[in-house]
Amino acid sequence: VNLTAVRDYDGIERRLILESLRIRDKIRELVGKPDGRVMDLGSGGGIPGIVLAIAIPEYSFTLLDATGKKVTFLRECIEALGLENATAVQGRAEELGHDIEWRSAFDLVTARAVTSLSALLELGLPFVQMKGWLVLPKGADIEEAMTIARKAAGKLVGTIVEASFLPVVGSLVDTRLVLVRKDNPTPGGFPRRVGLPAKAPLGTQQERQDRRVRRGKS
Repeated sequence: VNLTAVRDYDGIERRLILESLRIRDKIRELVGKPDGRVMDLGSGGGIPGIVLAIAIPEYSFTLLDATGKKVTFLRECIEALGLENATAVQGRAEELGHDIEWRSAFDLVTARAVTSLSALLELGLPFVQMKGWLVLPKGADIEEAMTIARKAAGKLVGTIVEASFLPVVGSLVDTRLVLVRKDNPTPGGFPRRVGLPAKAPLGTQQERQDRRVRRGKS
């Protein structure tokens, strides 16, 4: 199923479980109420969504992934663990982000997905309600990515509030937590069609080239 490249027990504990738990308190702080709705975007093997659903039982978690085999795995995990506050859903963010039942439906969205910051902003912010948060754990060296992400945030009318290092808790990984606040409704054209946020991230040369191509076709 290709859930994760981390296969040893110590690595799973430190790089997956502890990394997920590192953001628990920040999520509670940002949501600020006992009945929060959280989405794990591109949940894959359930990191951090499954771990957070166990650790924050008072919140409801939606684990979204486009791959059927991964969603089947997530559903089996949820059933085996008896997690009544977690639901796994198969779907594409580019499509569900325009669905009235999903758009602006969550207090907070997090994502550990392997794609650019800019793409995660475009895919995640449409799901966040006004004054809600997009919470993205990333590596230490993200300065170039942050420059592009700030351009994307401008187009999406969100605000990158901070990108601070998380305290070390035994995970042995340097992690910066990018916090994005939704200050205004996401413009209706976002997210763009399937595949485009990752292929031509907002704020990059690829996006500008894609715009020129689309204008030429029209």
